[in-house]
Amino acid sequence: MSAKTVLRRTMLLILTILPLSQAIASTDYGTLTVAKESNYICIGGGSYIWYGFWGDGWFGSYSPPGLSGGETVMEIRDTVSTCRMSSTLLEVAGFKSNPGANWLSSITCNDVEHTGSTADFSYGGGIALWVWNNGSFLLSNKTGENVSCAISHVDRTNVPH
Repeated sequence: MSAKTVLRRTMLLILTILPLSQAIASTDYGTLTVAKESNYICIGGGSYIWYGFWGDGWFGSYSPPGLSGGETVMEIRDTVSTCRMSSTLLEVAGFKSNPGANWLSSITCNDVEHTGSTADFSYGGGIALWVWNNGSFLLSNKTGENVSCAISHVDRTNVPH
């Protein structure tokens, strides 16, 4: 194989890998206005309370909801429960295909960070859901307050075509 052929193949390999490496993380900043939903009674006793923002403006708010890749934050929530596992949740809509759990590098709200790789992840119908059963954004004492959030994620809009 000539040196020129090796150089061409090497350049082709570099140009193939380059777009993948440039799918860099972007960080979007927002404000979560924490709301407290009424107590709900669980079957068999106990109760649970949601804190945070529940989509379509039902409870609390998140502003701005749009992310740099065109996705939309639908829900950020802490659930405190006496009848089931407490959890933290992030729901993002607007995906054309499954982004995978690692699309989310991290979400930090109220100075508490969760990473995409440590979440239970699911996807369907353009909506991705990350759930952490091992932590909280500690929102239960922040009802009515504004909490800063940062969502770091893969921004595929920066990938050259």
